[in-house]
Amino acid sequence: MLDKFKGAIDAFKRATSVSSVISESLEEIRQRIDDLKFRREEIADLPVTEEAAVSRAVQRMRMNVASAQQKVGSPLRFATAPEKWNSRYEPTEDFGSLVLAYLGDQLIDAVTAEIKQAYEDRPGITDQERQKRLDANDREILDAELMEEAIIRQAEEQGFAIERRVDADPRAVLAHESALP
Repeated sequence: MLDKFKGAIDAFKRATSVSSVISESLEEIRQRIDDLKFRREEIADLPVTEEAAVSRAVQRMRMNVASAQQKVGSPLRFATAPEKWNSRYEPTEDFGSLVLAYLGDQLIDAVTAEIKQAYEDRPGITDQERQKRLDANDREILDAELMEEAIIRQAEEQGFAIERRVDADPRAVLAHESALP
């Protein structure tokens, strides 16, 4: 009779050991998935190239300068005859527009110089390079999620109930057995 209980205890120990291996494997692969997802955010947040940043800034500033120049008006308004001056003069209360209208090119040069200085330490990447890195990272994420799914299915076959992550990729969860590692 004691042999029967010994066998049950040995089986329980083996099941506990298998359960630990499954749990550790899942924890490891899930940490890898989290790391890869964090890396994806880092790639997405990498700065654009210096040229792209300067181009964006110059384009935006030129639009702002043009808008300010329309708002402020032409300097020829100061050339009106003295008797018409008082009736045509409208004070500009927006000092920022006045400065931007007349000193816009110097501001554009200053902003361009500041952007170039910021890029001395860290180069940006092109949109194509960003997409290439994102695609490679996404493939690594999917591969890791397929491995996770393979572990879960193996555990289920052994009688263990494993919950899938809420954010598990449906491509991995629904993958055919032949697609799993």
